[in-house]
Parts: sequence; C-alpha cells; structure tokens
Amino acid sequence: MNLYLFKPEIFILLWSFIVLTIGISFDKREGLLKWVSFLGFLLALIVNAFYFSLSGSGFFGMLKVTEYLRIFDLIFLFGGALTVLLFADYFTKTPVEAMFFLYTATLGMMLFSKSTDLVMVFLSLELLSFSLFYLIGLLKNWKGSQEALLKFFVLALFSSGLLLMGITIVYGKFGGTSYRIIRANLPDRLDPTLIVSISFILVGFGFKLLFVPFHLWAPDVFQGAPTPVVAFLTGAPKAAAFAALLNLLRGVLGVLSQHWLSIVITLSVLTMVAGNLAALRENNIKRMLAFSTVAHAGYILIALIPGTNFARASLLFYLVSYIFMTLGAFSSLSFMGENIELKDLRGLSHSNPKVALFLAFFFISLAGIPPTAGFIAKFQVFMAAIQKNHTWIAWFGFLNSVVAAYYYIRVVVVMYMEPEEEPKELPEFPWIYSVILVCIFFVIVLGVYPSGLMRLINSSF
Repeated sequence: MNLYLFKPEIFILLWSFIVLTIGISFDKREGLLKWVSFLGFLLALIVNAFYFSLSGSGFFGMLKVTEYLRIFDLIFLFGGALTVLLFADYFTKTPVEAMFFLYTATLGMMLFSKSTDLVMVFLSLELLSFSLFYLIGLLKNWKGSQEALLKFFVLALFSSGLLLMGITIVYGKFGGTSYRIIRANLPDRLDPTLIVSISFILVGFGFKLLFVPFHLWAPDVFQGAPTPVVAFLTGAPKAAAFAALLNLLRGVLGVLSQHWLSIVITLSVLTMVAGNLAALRENNIKRMLAFSTVAHAGYILIALIPGTNFARASLLFYLVSYIFMTLGAFSSLSFMGENIELKDLRGLSHSNPKVALFLAFFFISLAGIPPTAGFIAKFQVFMAAIQKNHTWIAWFGFLNSVVAAYYYIRVVVVMYMEPEEEPKELPEFPWIYSVILVCIFFVIVLGVYPSGLMRLINSSF
C-alpha cells in the first residue's frame, strides 16, 4: 500500500470530514467554517512540501507519486485555498456541503493525476465529477445554475460511460487495466480493438479537457454556474486531466506515438480554431471565456507532441500560469454579478477603476502579451514544438493567439474607451481583492522571472 507516500491525500480526506463536522455542529458560525476550510488547504500545502521528495508506487500499483506530480498537487491545493476565499465573500452564507465537496474535488484531482491504472482513473474522475455536480448547482434559486448542472450532469455521465467502455475493451484485450500490464503487452502497431478502446478513453478525457467536439457543454455551464465555482472549474480540473493524459500517452502508449501523434495534432488544431472563432462571436463575458478555455486547451495540447522534458516542463508551466490568470479574471468578474454582457462593462474604468484595471491586466495576460505569464507560457510551448521540428503547429498556434488577442483586447477597449450608460455601484469584497492581488503577483513573477519555476520543474524529472 505504501500509505506514507500519500499523506497529503490522506490529510485532505480527513480534513474534509473535519470541515463537514464543524459545519454541521456550528451551523451559525459561518466564519469558523471558512477559516477551518482555508487552514486545511494551507496545512495540506505544508504536508505536500514536507513529503515533496518522496516518490514511488502505492495502492497495489494503482497510483504513482513523482516530484513532477507533486507540483500538480501544489496547483490543486493553492487553487482550493483561493477558492475558499472567493466563497467567503461571494456567498452570504456558504453551504456546508460546498466546502466539503471542494475538498473531495481536490482529492479527486490529486488521485486522477497520479493514476497508473484505468480503474483508478475512472474512480478518481468520478469523485471529481460528482463533487463538481454539487458546486455547479449551488445557486439553487437561479434557473441558469440548474440548467448548467443538468447539462454538465448528462454529458459527464455520457463521457464516463464511453470511458468505462474503453476500459472494458482494454481489460478484455490485455487481461488487466494496469499501465504496467498494458505497456508490457502492447502490439507493434495499432489494431482495430486498440483503436476503439483508445478512442473511447480519449472521449472521457476530452470531456474534462474541452477538446473539440467534446467542448459544447462549457459555455452553458460557465454562464450558469457561480463565478467562484467557474474560477475553480476552469483551471485545476484541467491540470489534473492533462497530467493523467500525459501519463497515459507518453508513459504507456509512448512506443506507439507515431500512430497517435497525428490524432493529437488534429485535435490541437481543431480545438484552437473552434475555440477562438466561437469566442469572437460572443458578447457574454463568461461564455467568451469558456470558448477561450477551449482554445487554451488546444495550445496546451501542443506540449504533448514533442515528447521531450522541455515540453513536459512547458506544459506544467502553462497550466500554473493559466490557473492564476483565470482565477484572477473570474475573481474580478465576481464584482459584476452573474450574467455579464460586454455592454455591462462600458465605461467601467470611470466608475470602478480598480475592477477595470484588474480585468484589463488578466485579459492582457490571457492574450499572451509580454511581460506577463501568458506570453512566457505560450512562447515555451511553441519553442518546445519547434525544437522537435514541429514548426508549422507552433506557427499555427501563434496565429491563433493573434486572433484570440482581438476578443481579449475588445473587452479592454469597451471598459476604457466607450461611454458609460449609467454608474455601476459594485460591492466591496475584501477577500476577493486579496485573491486578485495574489494572482497578479504570480502572473507578473512568472512573466518576468520564469526560470525559478522552470528550475523546480526540471529538477523534478
């Protein structure tokens, strides 16, 4: 079992029940629940840092821990801690279950990224999905939230069914679902059975990663779910899914890369184009950011193509940068309410200069304009592709970034150059301000001094 390797995961599991118990026992002590929830994530970060150098396999070979994957854990835990602060201001009274499911979602991501068995992949993905079901439907008195929950629920079940079907075929073909067994018995070339099973498994991953054509749930869910939940949903689960996909494609199916590489390249191209073209037409800000998330999934897919350590490091750097950019952007949008149209941002720089400045900063970073983390993240992914002679896909990604810059900059232009229809009185959320400032700090640091994080990542290989 090697339980000592999984003390951060065990800590998160135990603390989730502490949070649930305190929430039920001290129902009227709203502040206590939030502080205990926030403290749990901070302590988990310390535990993870303490056991950072430990690596090995556990749970009968179903999970594998490496220093590289521990960095992903830092992403999940940091994202969870900042989401607690968003909840603290955004909801007048946060439901007890929301904090509990935030912890179980984090646990699901930690297990998902370390899975080395398709059964564990399925179980951890279901734990994550089930937790997100509740968080997306938090606004029970708003029709949009319930519609988002229903769409996410139905499509998640559909993708899980296809994933399970692919796992069943793999079990029948190889006599097991362990990555070790699959790798040892892989044929020299893809046969029809293997093609079908891999296709079904990729559908399960594609739902979480927003590959085309499995991305159509995103705009409706982003529009209907509470903004702090969308901030959490956009980054951390995507990072977990990319870690799991990297383990599968490069760790297990690496010897067959000449067969599946063209599929990944095609998915990357289609995902970038579909996401950016759809975002160009959107006037609802949350729907626009949903399609933007689809496009970013296409950029990150480029990092799976070269198969080098620099590409793996670039993938992780991109995910870290992206989480802080999206957390900051959606935190800034939290001041504006839920259903935010482009026209609602007219003249925002005059009535609420701080919020306008925050939004402009994060949108500029998402557009990939230097000296922000967004620019460095895209530059490194494109360079990783160029180093392995995939120059054309790097140039294609660059051209798509230019297209994407239009709809990001359009929001900035509306805020600063169009007249305001009527002054907007926005609420004061002190904890959300703190989240925004933390995100700004990391976006600037990663943009100006990326070598610090890159050294940490490279030392983990």
